[in-house]
Amino acid sequence: MDLQHLLSDKEGLTRGSQFDFAVENLEKLIVEGSMKPGEKLPSERELVKILAISRSVLREALRVLESRGIITILQGKGVYVRKPGMHTVVEPVRRLLQDGSITLGSLMQARCLIEPQIVRLACLNMREEHFAILEKECSEMKKYHNYNERYLEADKRFHSQLAISTGNPVLAIMLWPTVALLPGFHMLIYPGATDQIGADHDTILDALKKRDPDAAEKAMKKHLAKVMEIFKNSAEKELHLESD
Repeated sequence: MDLQHLLSDKEGLTRGSQFDFAVENLEKLIVEGSMKPGEKLPSERELVKILAISRSVLREALRVLESRGIITILQGKGVYVRKPGMHTVVEPVRRLLQDGSITLGSLMQARCLIEPQIVRLACLNMREEHFAILEKECSEMKKYHNYNERYLEADKRFHSQLAISTGNPVLAIMLWPTVALLPGFHMLIYPGATDQIGADHDTILDALKKRDPDAAEKAMKKHLAKVMEIFKNSAEKELHLESD
């Protein structure tokens, strides 16, 4: 592995901060290099020398990569590459949300296209243990209907489990970024909105238990349309308040 080749863009230091340069090139080392899950990164001393940055800047950059799920920092042992997982799918979407390349509306539109078909396939392939998980998440949503962030966490798990229940791991990977980031939008769920959409999950689950794909698809479409309307109304309300 040619570290010097991967990390030798010293002009980056003049184009941006040392911190941004360090994060970008450390990630390049891991993602574009030949490092495998479980492999240890070079020591701090080596990385500081290669990147020509301070140790404090390096440590901050490493913490960012750890928060993204790319590495694991083990005190006294070193820094290791993490095994790829769902975090590797979510993080690029999170960045695109942050820079405005995609919007909440884009995420919801993708859900409206994918999830009705997911629930149809889940109807055919669900096992008893899957029903138990969905029932648990429905109970959690009812329990935390007045706590938007907790509610959305249970909602996320419910929809993710539907994708897993199809038996098609590609569908689970496709859906995960669109639901994994929703708890970050809990501020757009206005008071009382969870009562409006909470019962939808019971309707979806009932259709699944009856093995009725048409009813399940219809219930999912109705649910997602309602969620989109809630987000839209809440966003418009925020804009109105800001203009007053």
